Amino acid sequence: MARMYSSRKGKSGSSKPFMTEASAWSNTDAKEVESLVVKYAKEGMTTSQIGIVLRDKHAVPNARLVLGKRIGAVLAENDLGGSYPEDLMNLMRQAVAIIDHLTTNHRDIHNKRS
Repeated sequence: MARMYSSRKGKSGSSKPFMTEASAWSNTDAKEVESLVVKYAKEGMTTSQIGIVLRDKHAVPNARLVLGKRIGAVLAENDLGGSYPEDLMNLMRQAVAIIDHLTTNHRDIHNKRS
């Protein structure tokens, strides 16, 4: 059965395996991975987009295990990070979009709390 107060239907789902060090088959050169992170950030990618590109194109399943720090920390060291975290910025953008929608569509009462 579905949950009463959410759109989810249960607790099951995949989760990342617990690992303390990078896999043997992955790219483990920290300097190369850090230069890739900086390069992609200068191209305008977000931290999650950088992680996906590293995973799919450069055989780095978890950048944190290779670098010893998160992608956001690497960007902050190189003065490329934003003033707000990416997930908080996405929430603020969504809130602004809903406010704009509700100003033009006053009778849309179902989306007031979405």
